[in-house]
Amino acid sequence: MAKALGRGLGALLPGASSREEAPAPVVSLPWSSLRPNPRQPRREMDPEGLESLARSLERHGLLEPILVRPAEGGYEIIAGERRWQAAKRAGLESVPVRVLDIGDDDLLEVALVENLQREDLTPLEVARALAALVETTKSQEEAARQLGWNRSTVTNKLRLLQLPAEVQAMLSRRELTEGHGRALLAVEGEEERIALAERCRDEDWSVRKLERALRETPKKPRRERVGGEEAAYPEAERLQRRFGLVLRVVMKGRRRSLRIDGLGERATRELLALLDREGERLFPGE
Repeated sequence: MAKALGRGLGALLPGASSREEAPAPVVSLPWSSLRPNPRQPRREMDPEGLESLARSLERHGLLEPILVRPAEGGYEIIAGERRWQAAKRAGLESVPVRVLDIGDDDLLEVALVENLQREDLTPLEVARALAALVETTKSQEEAARQLGWNRSTVTNKLRLLQLPAEVQAMLSRRELTEGHGRALLAVEGEEERIALAERCRDEDWSVRKLERALRETPKKPRRERVGGEEAAYPEAERLQRRFGLVLRVVMKGRRRSLRIDGLGERATRELLALLDREGERLFPGE
């Protein structure tokens, strides 16, 4: 049984790490001895796609092994639940697996990386899995390294989570592509984004047509906000580009209000702790 330690994902997932580690051997286990991972990052399974995969397995068998770890009474699936479900539909009594000795700390990371290397995820599934991976690995740089991606790729995919829920739902249903979503991020205003997304869907706009429409739309003047006007800060723009956040600075007289959208739980706590430590210096006399 192969053992995975720390960040050694190269032993589990080809291409996920530059480290030279031998993969766990492939063995055959009864289908019924496996059970789903309750922390599976993939939330949706397309019934038609699952049926298509099952028909393929009937003809060719399961060629790609499922990743599992020992669990009470059998094995827990780390990655490959879709293949496991399809194997049941295909009537396979046993499936090929790699049995890994992996703890809870690394379980989510391995499952996320394996999912993100697949090509059949929706843009929203990718973005959500990336957000969870960034929380697990502590940084976008480390998440990008694990996947063999550029940092900018990770940042751009994460920004899809800033879209309104209605637009995210269209991405989940594959009514819009990732390219549509990224273009819509340039639209100011939630209602405007939703309306334009619906038009793209209903009129079957290509990404190029959407981008052309955005270029031809007159730019709105900076909006006056209730209680103040939005101010531009180069630092805020750099942070938005680097980390996929949405930062808004609103000024009212000599006072400023700062809003940050897109923070995870860990980042929120650490930012508050930083403000607490630096409070005397940042807010003298407050």
